Amino acid sequence: MRLRVGYYVTLVVAAAIGCGAFVYQTQPSVPDGSLAAIALLALLAAVAETLVFLLPMSSTGSVAFIPYFATILVAPTWLALVVIAAVRMVSDTIARREAIKVIFNAAQHALFLGLAIIVFRAMHGVRLLDLQESSLASVTVATGGPALVAFAASYVLNGILVSTAIAISQGLSVIAVWRKNNLATLWLDLLSVPLIFVFAWVYARFGAIAAATLWVPILGLRQVHKMNLELERTNEELLELMVKSMEARDPYTSGHSRRVQHYSTLIARSLGLSERDVSLAGRAALLHDVGKIHEKYGPILGKADRLSPDEWAIIQSHPIDGANLVSTMSRLRDVVAPIRHHHE
Repeated sequence: MRLRVGYYVTLVVAAAIGCGAFVYQTQPSVPDGSLAAIALLALLAAVAETLVFLLPMSSTGSVAFIPYFATILVAPTWLALVVIAAVRMVSDTIARREAIKVIFNAAQHALFLGLAIIVFRAMHGVRLLDLQESSLASVTVATGGPALVAFAASYVLNGILVSTAIAISQGLSVIAVWRKNNLATLWLDLLSVPLIFVFAWVYARFGAIAAATLWVPILGLRQVHKMNLELERTNEELLELMVKSMEARDPYTSGHSRRVQHYSTLIARSLGLSERDVSLAGRAALLHDVGKIHEKYGPILGKADRLSPDEWAIIQSHPIDGANLVSTMSRLRDVVAPIRHHHE
C-alpha cells in the first residue's frame, strides 16, 4: 500500500511540475505589481495554515484557500505557484507531518491552482490588478465568468487528488472518501466563491491594508466552522462509544450494528434518497440495538441456553429502551422512531 501511495505521489509531483512549466512557458514574465501581491497573500495564507481544522478521514482544512485563489485572480503567474507550494511545504514541515505528505500537499496545491491559472487565461480572464480602478460590478462582468469556471475546475481536481490519496492509503473507495470529506465543508466552499472574488478585488482596488483588515472577519468565520466540525466529530465519537459499549455487553453480535449500517446505507442510496436521509438511515442502523446497554439485558445476553418466556419478553423490549435512551439527545431525535420499530 505504501508503494502504491509512493507511485501516486510521484505522479502528482510530475503533473505539478508539468503544469507549472506550461504556465511559465505561456507567460515567463511577472507583470508589475504581482510580486507585492503574491508576498502579502502568501503571508495571509501562511497565517491561515497555522489554524487548520480536522476533517473526516484524517485530513485537514483551512481558509488558506481564500488567499491562494485570490492570488490566482490578482497575479496568475508561475511565481504564484512556486510561492504557494513553498508556503504549504513550510507549513506542513513546521507541523511535523510525514515527508511524503509534505511533498504531496505542496504538489497538489501547485497542480490544482495551476489548472485554475490555465483555465482563467484560456477564458480570457483579466487579472484584477489591471482592473484596479473599476467597481466591483464592472469587474464581475469583465472577469467573473472565467474566475468562477477556474475555481470550479480546480475545486473538482483538488477533491479528486486528496480523496484518491486517502483512498489508496486506507484501502477505501474514492467516492466514499470524497463524500465524507467534502460534504462536511460544502456550504463553506460555496460561500467562499464570491468571498474569494471580493477579497481579491478589495486588494486590487484598495491595497494591502484593506485586504488585511478584511482577513480578520474571515478568520472568525473559520473559527465558527471549526467549532461546528469539532461538535459534529464529538457527536460521532459518542455514537461509536455507545455502540462499542453495547457490543462489549453482547460479543455474539459484535460488528452486527456496523454491518446493518453498511447495508442500510447502500440500500438508502440505491433508492435515490437525499444525502441527509442516507446519513439518517446509517445513524439509525448503527444505534438500532443500543437499548441492550441496559443492565437488565446483561445476564440474558451472556446466557448459553435457550431463553425462558420471561427472558424472551425482556429481550423483546430492547427497541423501546433504545428509543427512550436516544430520545434524551436532541441531535438523535430523528432516529427515535426507526430504533423503536426496527423489529416491526
